[in-house]
Amino acid sequence: MCDNGGTVIRDAEDTPYGRLAAVADPLGAMFNLSSLQ
Repeated sequence: MCDNGGTVIRDAEDTPYGRLAAVADPLGAMFNLSSLQ
């Protein structure tokens, strides 16, 4: 993400539902990334 101009808002963390992270694209639009179990 960062290599393409984005920003990590919240680092990936393990939760009971899987790994979750929050990021922003180069224009500032924020969204969540998830890898569900």
